[in-house]
Amino acid sequence: MKTVLVVEDDERIQDLFSEFIRGRGHRVHTAQDGQAAVEAARKTHFDLVLMDVKLPTRDGFSAAEEIRVLSPGTDVVLVTGYRPGEALTRAAEAGVVTCLRKPVLFKDLEAVLDRPVPGEVERSEP
Repeated sequence: MKTVLVVEDDERIQDLFSEFIRGRGHRVHTAQDGQAAVEAARKTHFDLVLMDVKLPTRDGFSAAEEIRVLSPGTDVVLVTGYRPGEALTRAAEAGVVTCLRKPVLFKDLEAVLDRPVPGEVERSEP
């Protein structure tokens, strides 16, 4: 089970992501903007942060960068409507290796959730 932070200012999308993630057995916290995400990361260790890029008070790129400094083992995934090249360049600068393009497909979100937590040993079925 992972502890996931969903950072999204659109309440409908935030609820949709949260329900999907909870339905796969993970714990979910939410934040409405980048600054709230950073504050949450100061208090709680998250295995995964799923963060929109365009947010009020602080964009996802700068929030992701600070979260990666606070918690280097946290996997940060940006969700963006930007063109892939531009988003990937800025994401790499922020220390993020994965971007999901809007509209997010649930199979892509599930693939992100299925990745092992850094330092966690994967168990193979006998």
